[in-house]
Amino acid sequence: MPDALIWAHSALRPVFSGLPPSVRAGARSLYRWLLSQRYGHDGLAIAVQNERSWRLDPLVALRGEMAELETIQAFRRVVQPGMDVIDVGANVGQMTLELAHLVGDQGRVVAVEPGPGNLRLLERHVQGNGFSDRVLMEATACTDQPDQTITLNILGSDTDDIGSGFSVVDAAKLPNPHQLPAHAYPVLTTTVDVLVARHALTPGFLKIDVEGAELQVLEGAQQTLKQYRPIVLVGFHPFAFEDAIAAGQALMDLLPGYSLTTLSGETVSYPQTLAEYLAQPLPDTHP
Repeated sequence: MPDALIWAHSALRPVFSGLPPSVRAGARSLYRWLLSQRYGHDGLAIAVQNERSWRLDPLVALRGEMAELETIQAFRRVVQPGMDVIDVGANVGQMTLELAHLVGDQGRVVAVEPGPGNLRLLERHVQGNGFSDRVLMEATACTDQPDQTITLNILGSDTDDIGSGFSVVDAAKLPNPHQLPAHAYPVLTTTVDVLVARHALTPGFLKIDVEGAELQVLEGAQQTLKQYRPIVLVGFHPFAFEDAIAAGQALMDLLPGYSLTTLSGETVSYPQTLAEYLAQPLPDTHP
């Protein structure tokens, strides 16, 4: 059972969402002060998620003990100690924490997250769980071109919403026209290839969850895929494309010499449904 503070947030949020911004800001400050009194200076609660104990923001802890367990289990099958990993679309860091645990103190995780609210929680989670020695955070958006300015759309009542989804303009489209982003602002871009060079990585695993910009991320990772042949876990968002079948086929074209399976192990020719897929390099294949 969640404690009273978490319950109050969930119960009263619809009420506060209709209040003026100044009132919401005051309520948010009061709530964070109460959290600090309840959980300490960093406001993190001890919670069990996916069979591990973490220190998490209480609202993230509220997501449940088995949050995205199938994804976590896929990580545990393929990520090895000492590996370099790139987490594109790190969100608030639940997946990042698991990856940091798996690579150990000899590995590295580059966590890419452009959303300001998500990034603040990501930083708190990394620091609060003692992974600052192995997690490098990049406050940018991964796409196919570095050093560009694009528009980031934050979906939520404000940019502090945890787990706020985002889409890159001209890459992802909202499933319903009335679900317009509450905030849009410029953000600089990078590519996977640039990150690999910048941090001198030897990547063994690449996780991509970018709400419809997965093709652009893969386009910006071609040198990395060719040189290092990392295992890739990619989320496919068919609603983001005018032609989802063509987009799925294009995704596989960007992974030459790879086989694709669902997380349950079923081999597929190309992604078609909203799901995460595991791409593994075929043996003795040199694209």
